[in-house]
Amino acid sequence: MTVAPVHSDIYDPGLPHIDLGLKMRGDTVSFKVAAIWKETGLPMDLTGSTIWATFKVDLADGDIIAPSFQLSTASAGVAIVDDPTDGILEVTCAPENTHDLEDTTAFFWDVQVKLFGGPTKTVARGQVVFEADVTRAMA
Repeated sequence: MTVAPVHSDIYDPGLPHIDLGLKMRGDTVSFKVAAIWKETGLPMDLTGSTIWATFKVDLADGDIIAPSFQLSTASAGVAIVDDPTDGILEVTCAPENTHDLEDTTAFFWDVQVKLFGGPTKTVARGQVVFEADVTRAMA
């Protein structure tokens, strides 16, 4: 799995947009993000941070109004990978996050980090499309 380096400044029009492509509804989907300080090029220290990954059909929707969903380090779906000082995190959409979608659905997503004792930064953003699948069973 490739880790996409992502600069941390949301106000920078150069903040990379990561298109996760087409995924199947009800599948487990995981991706990694490297949180990098734009000013120094160094990784963010994620020790003690809270991280959210939010998926929305419409940017005006609330964070958890269906079909939107939010994952986090506080609940489930976002994990810091290995050494938190490396700035690598993994987002995992579980099957139940997309299982109930009625049709193929496009989402906007972003990852926001609240650093321990520091600022809140959006470190990644993009789009993903969950395509309607044939098999509806979940183990």
